[in-house]
Amino acid sequence: MNINRKWREYVAAFSATLITAAAGTTVGWTSPTLPLLRRDDSPIKTSADESSWIASLMILSSALSPIPAAYLADRIGRKRTLLLSAIPYIIGWILVMLAKNVGTIYASRLISGIGYGIAYTTAPMYLGEIATNEVRGAMATLITVMSKLGILSQYCIGPYVSMLGLASFNIAVPILFVVTFTAMPESPYYFIKTGDTNRAERSLKNLRGRNYISEELDSMSHLFCGSTAIISYAQQIFGAAEGGLGAKESCILLGTVQLLTSAISSQLVDRLGRKPLLLVSSCETKGQSFAAIQEKLYKNEKVIYEKREDHSANVRILPK
Repeated sequence: MNINRKWREYVAAFSATLITAAAGTTVGWTSPTLPLLRRDDSPIKTSADESSWIASLMILSSALSPIPAAYLADRIGRKRTLLLSAIPYIIGWILVMLAKNVGTIYASRLISGIGYGIAYTTAPMYLGEIATNEVRGAMATLITVMSKLGILSQYCIGPYVSMLGLASFNIAVPILFVVTFTAMPESPYYFIKTGDTNRAERSLKNLRGRNYISEELDSMSHLFCGSTAIISYAQQIFGAAEGGLGAKESCILLGTVQLLTSAISSQLVDRLGRKPLLLVSSCETKGQSFAAIQEKLYKNEKVIYEKREDHSANVRILPK
């Protein structure tokens, strides 16, 4: 495959998936931030129930936007819809920076969730339509790679800066996305669908180079687990586990492993196919879930001795 042609596609894909990196920051943000909000000296007093709402509201509101996002993607294009998804993220981080109470943080999470839903609806459409068959699988995994990179950034930076400092860093991600993605071409499939072959041709020139336009135009003419909860509460989960490694360091390790496995899978998906990787992932997930259940039962079981009047003991095993 022509190197220049592949390079053009990856630049567009990297720019587009900056918005999923922004999505990763909103998911990972709660892990280092919730412990800060729960501290006695926190300027925003937050209860356990309020913390759970902060973690959950974004995911709940994200369910509202996929259908409108799909409609917009067909009406105004994939590129414009993706650019619109940056607005809720920017507003959300501004609200966090100005927050004086929990209600403002609630509003931030709700608004950010709208952007989350738009991004994860439209980004796969855009990447799938700009990529050639040779790199489509790798490009699809780039969405996950960039999301994990956003999560890892929160684990690495969040525990060591203030909430304002972290929000200032996070708001830069969607802004960078807007700056870079504005220069990227619209999906040629969108132009073909709307009957605008001239603009489709110009888009293909940017993506493929002049030598592949006719071939691509002919081809086009025929033509949501529990991981989010773990990511959101990672620092608290590792802290409660009382393992040999600190909670902050464990979060960094978790994010690093996610990033590395995402990057490796992007190289293997086109060589081994999607089915073998899905089978391996499924088996690993089942094994880890079973191991986690066994450890939980082992650590949390307690023996209660209820002495009867005759001083005999009644033993019961009860989970917490």
